[in-house]
Amino acid sequence: LHLALRRVDLVNLRFDDVRDGRIVSAIRKTETDAREIDATSVDFPLHPDVQRVIAEARRSSLRVGRCPFIVHRAPERRTKRAADALAAGRLEHPAQVTPDYASKAFKRMRNKARRDADAFDGLENRQLPTLHEIRALSSHLYARAGFDVSAVQDLMAHTDPDMTRAYQKGHA
Repeated sequence: LHLALRRVDLVNLRFDDVRDGRIVSAIRKTETDAREIDATSVDFPLHPDVQRVIAEARRSSLRVGRCPFIVHRAPERRTKRAADALAAGRLEHPAQVTPDYASKAFKRMRNKARRDADAFDGLENRQLPTLHEIRALSSHLYARAGFDVSAVQDLMAHTDPDMTRAYQKGHA
């Protein structure tokens, strides 16, 4: 909710993207765009909640061989698929999370919250939020908090304010 990043940008955030209490990172318009700093980038202060998550991720990173990615996981086992992805350069580290894995993990945790904490009471399965819908909710909440559309547009790395407005609709 605080970051409003696309899943590809979220899973590609690195510890070295955190500078002086800010996230400064190149963003990707697609999952295949090159990670170049001259591309569109985000630069915004980190909320204390996000700072705490990053601090825990740094500790966790040490347990998985110093993974450079903030979002990472401890693989249960080494698979041929992961080894092939590493060899081909699609992954940089064995603990790196792919965008698809992030979506699936989000769905698992959302469903666990629904089961164990009675979250999402009254919603049908088709109404449960996806990881991408959390991005849209974030945009809506920033607007409701009084942030100008241009500030939210920058945060979401949209080139068009109308795209940002489209994300902000339908969340009340």
